[in-house]
Amino acid sequence: MNPFSQRSPRPKRSRRNNAEKKEEISETQKKKAKRAKKKSFKQTKNLRIRKKELEQDRRSRIKANPKLYEAYLEKARERRKKVVAEGKVKSVSDMSERELHIQRQKVRARVRKQIEDESQNSSRSKSSNLSTGCK
Repeated sequence: MNPFSQRSPRPKRSRRNNAEKKEEISETQKKKAKRAKKKSFKQTKNLRIRKKELEQDRRSRIKANPKLYEAYLEKARERRKKVVAEGKVKSVSDMSERELHIQRQKVRARVRKQIEDESQNSSRSKSSNLSTGCK
């Protein structure tokens, strides 16, 4: 008798239906995706902070150089003219009374918030100065 002709018995596998397999796979995929999303959120947050810092540095270098700053302002003017030409921004003379009222409310709310933020920041700096002994 040939030893290769006999088959060794296979271990029995649990038989699950396809729905259970898909459900189990989808659960593991969901967990992996959730972990990846948390990790990517932290990475994107760090990237955003880094980009913001780099952009601030770039702007400060531009403002330090008068020629570069003039070119920067010229580009800004051109962008503004383009937006106005496309009709995305209305001038005050083109707005209706209602649009003017809404726009003024937005401005007032923005200014109010800015003043509140500045007062909170100044009170924080005063309290930190008191704790360090500075005037």
